[in-house]
Amino acid sequence: MDQIEETLDKGIIEMEPRHKVQAILTRCGDGRINEATFKFMQEEAGMAEYDLGATPPGGAWVFSNDAPKEAKEVYFNDQSTYDGLHEPEEWVLTVHEDCGKLKGVYGFDPSTEDGKKKQEEVFDKVTSEAYRFIADKGYTPKVYRYNETRLNPKTQKMDFEIVDITEKVKRIVEVGEE
Repeated sequence: MDQIEETLDKGIIEMEPRHKVQAILTRCGDGRINEATFKFMQEEAGMAEYDLGATPPGGAWVFSNDAPKEAKEVYFNDQSTYDGLHEPEEWVLTVHEDCGKLKGVYGFDPSTEDGKKKQEEVFDKVTSEAYRFIADKGYTPKVYRYNETRLNPKTQKMDFEIVDITEKVKRIVEVGEE
């Protein structure tokens, strides 16, 4: 067996110097948020160097208590591979308005007042459970929410306001542990 085959069998390719990143990002796979995500991570979150982990439907939902345990572990194990490669300390989790996965799983319609209230409850539940899961794995979670603001007439795409909800989610987790 030659050196390349041995390396591939081990699943490890060592590179020097090691490339380090600040965080791993888990976000919804909805293509409408691609541009906003990349721009936000670089310009506002100050994370020019991060690993884009999995992009499962629902984003942070995959680490909530309602996600199938097997899926949760598969996504975590897949993404945590970056840990050995790039040594991130933070894990960024996101949710966004009008998420088809969350609407489908929890059955709310955000176009109504009751639906908006239910969406808030779902966001709090999903993000706090995902926060706890990631924190228990030894990472510092950061949680962001995408709020749709308006249809951009030039691009015909939604503009998003991206809000850091980490402290709110952290308080929810702390209250739940009391």
